[in-house]
Amino acid sequence: MIRPPDEKTTRYTVLTPTGRGAIAVVAVAGKGAAWAVDSRFFAASGMSVERLAIGRIAFGHWGAPDGEEVVVCRREESVEIHCHGGRAAVQAVCQSLREAGGEPIDPTCWLRETDPDPIRADARAALAMALTERTAMIFLDQINGALRHQVARAIDLAGAGRVADADALLQTLIRRWRVGRRLLRPAKIVLTGPPNVGKSSLINAMVGYERAIVFDAPGTTRDAVVTNSAMEGWPVELIDTAGLREAESPLEQAGIDLAQQAIATADTVLVVTDATTDTTTHASDWQGASEPIGSKQVIRIVNKIDLLTSDDRLAFSRFEEPERSPILTSAVTGEGLGDLLHQIARTIVPDDPKPGEAIPFRQTQVDLLRDASKRLGEGDPSAMEAVEALLASP
Repeated sequence: MIRPPDEKTTRYTVLTPTGRGAIAVVAVAGKGAAWAVDSRFFAASGMSVERLAIGRIAFGHWGAPDGEEVVVCRREESVEIHCHGGRAAVQAVCQSLREAGGEPIDPTCWLRETDPDPIRADARAALAMALTERTAMIFLDQINGALRHQVARAIDLAGAGRVADADALLQTLIRRWRVGRRLLRPAKIVLTGPPNVGKSSLINAMVGYERAIVFDAPGTTRDAVVTNSAMEGWPVELIDTAGLREAESPLEQAGIDLAQQAIATADTVLVVTDATTDTTTHASDWQGASEPIGSKQVIRIVNKIDLLTSDDRLAFSRFEEPERSPILTSAVTGEGLGDLLHQIARTIVPDDPKPGEAIPFRQTQVDLLRDASKRLGEGDPSAMEAVEALLASP
């Protein structure tokens, strides 16, 4: 076998997301890449990886002639190993590469070093962590150049002396951060309200399965129960909390304290009341709602409407301010759930992005855009250097 080159030049990374999957991809690069793979790969054809033409693939086994089945592909500057997607298979391949002198590298760093477009590299890394199909499509748009093209256009406008147009474009991109910040971090949605209003039943109905414990005794929920889901394609974290009331025991008070903490860090608060007892007209009218919620986005829900008569239902539509009227729901029949899910989605992302739209998706990106806009307003001739950094090769 060929003598191994300087092992410090050989690095590897796992390009596929962590977790179970059909196929995983491990990439190896550097002067010792072919040797490191050849030292563990047994090709069915008997041909070594180093002799493979660029772009060609080889089927074989890893670690032994009868070991794990893999497919190896020779790239221009790297070698890819395609193995089964289970955690054990990936770990075995990585361990073999480490024993052959390879050094692991973070996949995001790998992409940034191997892709001349930093925005595309970041988008490719983010795509692997996309939580829904909708967010994945937005990352694909950025991979295909949506954000890069708009940033480059802003730079060209400023260079041509069209400062106002350049700043208007920057402001548009900055506003779209309202979408971008939701792509990788789910919106935190907290359900709160008095005990025994059906919060746990409602959250189960919203996600489609029994995640929260349901019991008709007030104060049943003591811990904050977290469920990950999606509303119209936007990732959310739904949190069921203890009912807010005067605690009757230290254990119940601990649950209420956790509820208050969850509310304090929420993006949106769902205030749930019982249709059979709620006669208020605004979410802040019942005791305990105003103080913990503060200025957060609030959606008021009147649950258990399946227990109301038609006359009772009519009473809930007579509000002095119709735009603040509650959403009427039934966790039992599912009535009103569609309206509720749509309203939650609108609080998460008020304006749906169009296909192919440029959207900043990293905090560092929007920080550079804001800095450039600020400096443009101050008449700084070097203002666009901030956004030029977004396009610079690493």
